[in-house]
Amino acid sequence: MRRVETAIVGGGIAGLACARRLAEAGREFLLLSDRLGGRLHAADDGLNFGAAYVTSDYRHVLGFVDRGPRIYMKDVYYWDRDRFISLFHPRNVRRARAVARIYRLVYRFRRHFLALRREAGHVCQKTLMERDPLLRRSTEQSAAELVAEHGLEEIDEVFCAPIFHSTLFMPAHRANAFYYLANLFPIWLPTYAVDVRPAVPRLTRGHGERIQIARVEEIEETAGGSFLLRSGEGSLAATNLVLAVPGRNGEELLPGHSAAANVPFCTLHIRGRRRREVAPGKTVFLRENHPITILWPQPNGLEIAFAPTVDPDLSPYFERYEIVRAVRWKTAVQLSGAIWRPLQPRPNLFTIGDHNICGLEDSYLSGLFAANRIIGP
Repeated sequence: MRRVETAIVGGGIAGLACARRLAEAGREFLLLSDRLGGRLHAADDGLNFGAAYVTSDYRHVLGFVDRGPRIYMKDVYYWDRDRFISLFHPRNVRRARAVARIYRLVYRFRRHFLALRREAGHVCQKTLMERDPLLRRSTEQSAAELVAEHGLEEIDEVFCAPIFHSTLFMPAHRANAFYYLANLFPIWLPTYAVDVRPAVPRLTRGHGERIQIARVEEIEETAGGSFLLRSGEGSLAATNLVLAVPGRNGEELLPGHSAAANVPFCTLHIRGRRRREVAPGKTVFLRENHPITILWPQPNGLEIAFAPTVDPDLSPYFERYEIVRAVRWKTAVQLSGAIWRPLQPRPNLFTIGDHNICGLEDSYLSGLFAANRIIGP
């Protein structure tokens, strides 16, 4: 039986970040995953099935992906009573004060969020959140309470809730204020489409021999506190275990370590001709009662849409259409509430990923945290 210092289960960005940092430090590890990349998944022509955009403050992730065209707010449209409008439509003049309020809220929240990120490679996200009263309150307050407290009902209905639903695939009122505000960072920050295809080769360069494409079927914790992993490739003993998989997968392998809600969804690539009333050529955010959440035109003539099913009725939006490709994600995103997960529940066990904060940059940082704790001072 093979023995290693650290076994990493899961080849998404958190697991890959952990492996890369351990490799840099010359530590012994083996990463096992049935597919590398996780949400870093794209078609051969570069259209994404998972993560689709980055903001300019993705300090680590931007080094491994190729940044695409900038996404401008003037090109994004929302349904307002009788038509699709942009944020800069004249009828929004009367909403200017409410828009200013949400910008101030996002700006203040982001300063605290970035302070958390600066330490998250070495300190557990849960610890950092609990140290900051503003962040802690945002996890405990519902998005609906935040909206009511600041008189944001109208712009929430027209703008904020559709943005949230289009990105995180659930009604905004079911989330907390933390996710509501974090999801609005693109209104402050330069935001870009992204080509994720180079990410896995760049993240694994120099240590590909320590990666095994295999599905872990069982994990057993031994009496001595180490771990025994079984996969189709055989058995493996490890002193440290890094679980870098969605919560539902981790619960199956090692119960008792998931607090996040797993949200399934589908990514569709569509070829078609939009109806004139659905703002052809523009990115359109749709409300939660629609069968899709967004229509996003791509440079190659296709459009990306997100939907609960792989075959939604798109006739309200297209004169004619064809779903060219579709991928269903059993866990598209994970949304935490007031209770965050400790990333190191025991000295030699790490549960990383986007269980606390859903996003590529924060998943990457959770991988750095696990690696740095293993490496030590």
